[in-house]
Amino acid sequence: MNEITIASTNVTVKEYQGQRVITFKDIDTVHQRPDGTARRNFNTNKKHFIEGEDYFVRNSYEAKNEFNMVAPNGLVLVTESGYLMLVKSFTDDLSWDVQRELIKSYFRLKEIINTTPQTPQLPYTYIEKTYHARPVLTANDISNIFGVNPITLYNFIKTRLLPDRDYDLLQGETLKDYTKENPDLPRCRKSIFVIYNTGLSRIISYFNLEGNKTPKFMTEHRGYVVQAEVRQVMEYVRRELKGIEALTYLIESDETLRNLETYRKILVKKLSAIQWWKIDVSTVKLGIHHITDTEFKSIINGNSGMSY
Repeated sequence: MNEITIASTNVTVKEYQGQRVITFKDIDTVHQRPDGTARRNFNTNKKHFIEGEDYFVRNSYEAKNEFNMVAPNGLVLVTESGYLMLVKSFTDDLSWDVQRELIKSYFRLKEIINTTPQTPQLPYTYIEKTYHARPVLTANDISNIFGVNPITLYNFIKTRLLPDRDYDLLQGETLKDYTKENPDLPRCRKSIFVIYNTGLSRIISYFNLEGNKTPKFMTEHRGYVVQAEVRQVMEYVRRELKGIEALTYLIESDETLRNLETYRKILVKKLSAIQWWKIDVSTVKLGIHHITDTEFKSIINGNSGMSY
C-alpha cells in the first residue's frame, strides 16, 4: 500500500467507497496522543456522528480482507468530516499543523491528482421544498446556490447551528414525513439536513454570502391550509395556545434540568410553528405575522397582548 508522510509519521493510504479514510490509531499516532484518545473522543460524542458520512464500520473479516488489518472488535474508518469533528479539542500547535497537512496531503490529494475522466453530473436544479409546511433548503441546495464547500458547510451546521430552531436532521420516520410532503424530490439518503430561515440567515452572515441569491420561496410567509369548519379551526388554535401557556408555567417550575430542557425544546417548536399558521376557510382568514420591535416592547410593558 502507498504511504504518505504526515508530521514525520508514515500513514498508510486507506480508501473506502471512493474516499480517503483514516483509523483511530492513525489519528493518535500523527497527533502524538496516547493510544485510545481518538476512540474515546468518538465514543463520548458518537451521537453527533453519522454512519456513512462521518465514519464507516467494518467487521473483523472485512478489516482483514480489505485492509489487511487485524481488528478483533471491528474497524472504524473515519472520513474527513469525522476527522475534523474528532480533533476539535486538539488545539496545540502540533495539532494545527497536522490537521492542515492531513487535509491537504491526505484527504484531498486524491482530488488534486486524479485525472481520470468522470461521468458528467446532471446540472443542479433548485426545487421548492417544505418540512411541516415550512420552507426549507437542504445543505446541498445551499452549497450549490451560494458556492459553499459542502464539508465546510456540513461542519458549520453541526457545530454552530441549533437543532429544532435553525435546522433539523431528518432520518427514519421524520425522513419519511419529508418524503411524503415533497413527492417530486429525488429519493433521499439515510439522512438529510433541512435548514430553516433562521439557520440560513446565520450561514449567510457567517460566510458573508450574497443574500439576494436566496430563493424567493424561502422569503415568503407560507404555511399549510387547513380545510375545516370555523369551529374546528378555532378549537385547534385555542388548543395550541393553551399548550404554549402550559409550557410557560412548566418552564418556571422546579422540575429537573432534563425535564426543563425537554419543555424548552417543545415550546421552541410550537412558537416557531405559529409564524407559519395560515388558515383559509370560506369565512375565516387568520394570519400571524412576525412580531415587530414596537409590539414586543408593548407586550413587555404590559400594554398589550393577544388580540382577537
